[in-house]
Amino acid sequence: MGVTGIMMFHIQSWKLLHREVSSAVAIYCFGPQKTNFISGLIDRTVDITQLGCPELTDISLPAISCMFACHKSKHVCALRTAYSLAQWLNYYILSL
Repeated sequence: MGVTGIMMFHIQSWKLLHREVSSAVAIYCFGPQKTNFISGLIDRTVDITQLGCPELTDISLPAISCMFACHKSKHVCALRTAYSLAQWLNYYILSL
């Protein structure tokens, strides 16, 4: 993929991201680096570590299994991580 192809991929990715989250009240991010990156694309970001979300190593990860054998560490799988953070956020919102 040449430079033009890479630029088109990024433009299409940004358009897709913008379209998918345009009606969202907030976009929840984990950590300041990811929050800064996403806020550069879309307003209304919230860093959940500022809400008190613990580090991933301190979150009790759900008992969902990953289908990728290469994910030997429970902190490698994006599905488990996203699900764990969503669980924490739901708990946080319900406890307000």
